[in-house]
Amino acid sequence: MPLVESSCSLNKEDALFSRYLHTRQRGIASKSYKVVSLNSCLEVCAGNPTCAGVNYNRRIGQCDVFDAIDGEADVNEHVDFYKNLCVIKETDVGVSAAANVPPQTHRMSGTVTNKKDARSELLASKKVKPSIREHEHRRKPEATQPLGPPVSIPAEAIHTICNY
Repeated sequence: MPLVESSCSLNKEDALFSRYLHTRQRGIASKSYKVVSLNSCLEVCAGNPTCAGVNYNRRIGQCDVFDAIDGEADVNEHVDFYKNLCVIKETDVGVSAAANVPPQTHRMSGTVTNKKDARSELLASKKVKPSIREHEHRRKPEATQPLGPPVSIPAEAIHTICNY
C-alpha cells in the first residue's frame, strides 16, 4: 500500500480515514469526547499519533478514540467507525521499525554475528492478525479500467447532515 503511506506525510494536515457506515467498533475507547461535529472528531484522531480509529455517534455527537482495533464490530444505526489509514504501529519483533536504527547484531566471543536469537525467530514466524475485516469476499469489478490513487478529503470539506 505505498500510495497510502506516501499520502500520510507529517507535513500534511489531512488524514486518510476509511469509513464503515452503521458500524461500532467493540472494545474500550482510550478516550471519549463530547463533540458537535464529525470534523472535530476526525481532527482529534488525526492529531493523535496513536489513534487507530474513532467511533462517531451522529445522534449525540460523541467521539470515542481507539488506540487499537480488535477487528470485532457491531451494527449500530447511529454510529459510524472511521479507521485511520495513516497510523503507524510498531510490532514487537525485538527490533525497531524506525528507519534510523541499525539492524540488531549479537556479540559472541568478541565476534559480531547477524544471527537472531530464539525469541526474535519465534516472533518473526508468527503472523499478525488482520483488523476490521480486511479480507472480506468481494465481487470482481465489472469495469476493466485501472483504479486511480486514493482520494484525500480535507477535514473542512466533510459536513454531516442529520435528517432526524
